Parts: sequence; structure tokens; C-alpha cells
Amino acid sequence: MEDTSFAIHPDKHHEHQETTRRSLGDVMSFQRDGQTFLVSCQYGTVRLGFVATDILRVTMNPIEVPLQETTPAVIRVSEAVSVTCNEDERAIHFRSKCLQAEILKSGGYLSVFDETGEVLFADSTAMS
Repeated sequence: MEDTSFAIHPDKHHEHQETTRRSLGDVMSFQRDGQTFLVSCQYGTVRLGFVATDILRVTMNPIEVPLQETTPAVIRVSEAVSVTCNEDERAIHFRSKCLQAEILKSGGYLSVFDETGEVLFADSTAMS
């Protein structure tokens, strides 16, 4: 299985030509387990784990729930991180002290921002 972790492929300037992006379909539901969120989409799942206030671990799997063991380059033991989660009609928003993330309900596209709102990662479809 190819690792699609944001921790492995930050590609802030979209310079990595081999990075493949695909829609996991519309968001169907999401659940929280501490500082980890599992977002279920039509065609797969996205797991967002706040490892530290400035580290967001994203695992996307088009087939089944992703396992933590799929991204060994990120530490497994997380710090205690305060994370807020809000939902509106357009997206689900996640926020720690240093990072913000959102997943659009239509298409399941992910964007990640720093504490000032600068885009660190965004699926090109999410930004159009």
C-alpha cells in the first residue's frame, strides 16, 4: 500500500510530480477519539491525528480504516494536544494551537493551515 501521509508528502508547493490526488467522495460522518478524528467518506476514510500542537498526521485510505502502522516516519506516541472541532454546512474544521485543518463535506478534500491561516497543504480542488 502506498503511504499517503501528509507527514511523508508535505509538498507545500506541489512540486512532487508523482503525488496522486483523488477524491474519497462526500463526507458521510466523522467521529472523535481524543485528539484523533476518523472521517468516513463515500469511497474511503481519512484519519487526522494531532501528534503535537504543530504536527498533524493524516492517513487516507480509499478502501478501509487506515492503521497507525502505515506511517512509521511519524512518532507513535502523541503529546497531549488540545484540539477543537467545529462543523458547518461546508466543512469540518479542526484546530490545535499551531495548526488548522478542514475537510470539505463535498468531495472530502483536505486543507491544512498554520496558526496565521497560511496554507501549508491544500488539495488543488479545495482551493478552486
